[in-house]
This record gives sequence, structure tokens and C-alpha cells, in this order.
Amino acid sequence: MNTITKEYDIIIIGAGTAGCACAIHAAKKGLNVAIIERKEKEKIGDKVCGDLIDYRMIDWINKYLKIKYPKKGTINKMISGMETYSPDKRSIIKTEFKGVMIDRLKFGQALIDDAIKLGCKLYSSSICKEPVIKDNFISGIKIKDAKTESVSTLRSKIVVDASGAIPALRKKIKLKDSCFESKIDKKDEAFSYREIRKLTKPLNDSETTKIFMSSKYADGGYYWYFPEKEDVMNVGIGVGRHLDTASMKKSFLNLISDDPIFEGSKVIHSGGGILPTRKHLDCLVANGFMCAGDSASQINPISGGGIAQSMMGGYMCANVSADAIKNGDVSERGLWQLNILYADRTDKEDMGFNSAMFDGGSQAASDLLKIFTQNQSDKNLNFAMKNFIKSSMLAKMSMGDTSTMPFLKKMKIIAKSITNLPLLMKFNRIVYLMSSVKNLYKIYPKTPDAFPEWKKRLDSIYEETYKVSGSGNKQQSNKNDD
Repeated sequence: MNTITKEYDIIIIGAGTAGCACAIHAAKKGLNVAIIERKEKEKIGDKVCGDLIDYRMIDWINKYLKIKYPKKGTINKMISGMETYSPDKRSIIKTEFKGVMIDRLKFGQALIDDAIKLGCKLYSSSICKEPVIKDNFISGIKIKDAKTESVSTLRSKIVVDASGAIPALRKKIKLKDSCFESKIDKKDEAFSYREIRKLTKPLNDSETTKIFMSSKYADGGYYWYFPEKEDVMNVGIGVGRHLDTASMKKSFLNLISDDPIFEGSKVIHSGGGILPTRKHLDCLVANGFMCAGDSASQINPISGGGIAQSMMGGYMCANVSADAIKNGDVSERGLWQLNILYADRTDKEDMGFNSAMFDGGSQAASDLLKIFTQNQSDKNLNFAMKNFIKSSMLAKMSMGDTSTMPFLKKMKIIAKSITNLPLLMKFNRIVYLMSSVKNLYKIYPKTPDAFPEWKKRLDSIYEETYKVSGSGNKQQSNKNDD
């Protein structure tokens, strides 16, 4: 059964962190906003993730979204550091990190409540079926109410897909002469599974998060221990999609049984899913259409963290949408500024984007480092973390920072790595390619016309990265799996 067509300035698919940030800021910009969410309203925010965010995001939410945070019950624990372990656990890279463990459900509920208070219309328990295309523009969507099964047509000037790692609309965008990247390679996705466990004894250190690199438990990925409280642990695993979910769950259970801290522990919450582990989409826009959050692969490829990136992505979408609607041009060219903003953080300081975590170039550089590490044996990773990847370097490189080090320090590293110089040389080449890709993003094309040539240069960097990493894949950076 079809209902009456309704019209909005902007339709946002997904009420996660990207969708809510976009909705809140768009409403504050005076736009008429609709949010489409497949979950019931009471379950918005109930998502499996690491629950860790940079403390600076609290200040950013207050200053730029202009809503008061933290709200009661949204923060579980303060975090003061992060430790990354080599596969043999003999090398520990310690990083100072001020963060917070959030209650994901309460955080999500607070965001959607703020969006509704600002006048955004929420269509909960609603499924986005397909785009409405007119004159080669996305001009709306068709949705189905999951309870009544009635179908509605919603029209808008702009549609934003912020629906997550399994996008509701992105894969269905097929417009003529568009630069938009509708599909991504399954190799750039990961399976994850996480449990929140109540421990029998308090942790010795409940303020430090831990990440472990190990092919034994997390082939092609890593596992993590993030304290939610003094005696509650968020423990999870992320692996490449070359493994099936049954194998991943078996590895996870082996991990739990092998570590004494989980003896007698009880599961409070569990779940799994798919997440992107790559740079953001090379083009985020099409005629009348934009992407944000996991749907746009706005995530740290190394850590898998994406709450901050998704909220920034949604905020940028709202800014660009408001300007495009005001200018009367919601074409791919009219929305192109979103690509430029996300590609390089230059001149973003006035919008709070003066951090590498919101810089597409840094995200791409981190992606290259991820490709390299995923294709190394545990033996090579043990050697690298012992001899030439140290705390300050990893902390910077995980955010795409490729700053050069003093000459004497380089000489010391070479001396320590003399027994495996080929690995050091490969690593050095990866660092060079990381720097190259960051520089390429600084000259992201100003218009769609120059995009194909820029994309060729990006693909060539990725092809060399796969070759140097020993993956055996000469794979374009946007190769798609149907």
C-alpha cells in the first residue's frame, strides 16, 4: 500500500553517530530533515563496537554541534593510555591516550533525542527500499514500514546514506557520468565479534586499552581488551573476510578460554558484524546524494575506530548540503566541496577539523600501513616492533603521520635491523608511499573533470603498496566485489 508523498530538504538514512550528527547540524542550519532508521526508536545506539572515543570529541560535540555533553549515563570509564602488543607479546608499544568508554546505547539515544527536539522527523522501524531517480538525480527514496508494510515515497533535494557498513542505498546508486564509488572490495572489510564480560575480579589496570596483533587468534586483524569498568571488559576480535564467521567465533572462544582473566566471567552483551577497514570513498557524492560514516568508509583503517570520523563526516555533509541548497545546485559538482573538505584538513580549523583523525589523506596513509602489516608474518611483526617500530612512531603512523626522523636515529635502527634488512627496506618504502598518498590528497581535484586522472595516480600508489607488501595482488584501490 502506498501512502502520500512527503518532501524534505534532506533525507538521512541511518540514525547512528554519522546520521544524527548530520541531522542535528542540518536542523540548526534551518533545513527540513527526515531520518530513516530500520531499528525501533528505543534500540537506536544498540550497536556492537569497541565503545572507545577520543576525549576531544566531547569538547567538539559541545562546541560544534552545540549540544550539551556528556549526558547522564553516557560515559562508563575514563581511559588514559593504549598498549599495542606484538604477536609474541615481548614488545609493547605504549601510547598516551585520553579517551572515554561510552555506553553505546545511551550515547545513541541522547543523540537521536537531540535531533528530534530540533524538529527532525524520525521514521523508525523503516527500511529504505530504493532511490527515486529523476533526470539522473537522486530526488528521494521509497521506504517500507517494517510493522505495517506500507510503502511511502519521500522526496528531497539531497539524500545522505549514513546507514552503516552494509549500506541501504550506496550500492544502488547508478547514475550516468558520475565519479561516485558505489561498491568496495570485500578485502577492504572485516568481520568483528565482541562481548562485554563481567569479570570475577577487578582489573589491575582499568584505565589502559590493549590491542593485540596475533594470527593465532585474529588472522589478518587483531583482538582488543577495552575496560568498560573496573570489573567489566569489552573484548573483541576483528579478522579479514577470508575467514568465515564460524572460524572467527571459534578463535574468539579459544582466546577467552586461554586467558585466566576471563575464568568464571559472564557475558553481559554480545554480537558481531561487518566493518570497513580502508580509506574513505574516493568520491563521496553524486547528483543529489552524499555518504557519511561507515557507509563512506570513514574509519581508522588501523584501529577500526570510527565514531569520531563518522560524526565529522555527518557534520560536513550538513554544512555542504546547506550551502548547496542555498546556491540551488545539488549536482555532483555542486556537492563536490564535501570531497575536498574530507580529502585534506587544510583550512578546516574553523570547523574543528584540525586533527589527523578527520583527514582523508592521513586515513589513506594509514590504509597503506594496514595493507603492509596484514601481509606480514608474526615473525616479521615481532622483529619490526622490537627493532624499528616504536611507541612514538606507531602512534603517529596509525594516524597517517609520516614525519621523518633524525639521521642518527635512522642509523641506530639500521644497525639493530641488520639481520632483516629486506623487511626494513620494504617498511621504508611503505613510509615513502604513505607520504606520497598524503601529498596526493593535498591536491585532490577541485572539480569532477580532473578526478579520473587523479584516481589513476592513487591506484598506482596502491598497486605498488600491494607489491611491496608481498600480497601478490595488483589490485586497484577501488576494485569492486558484487
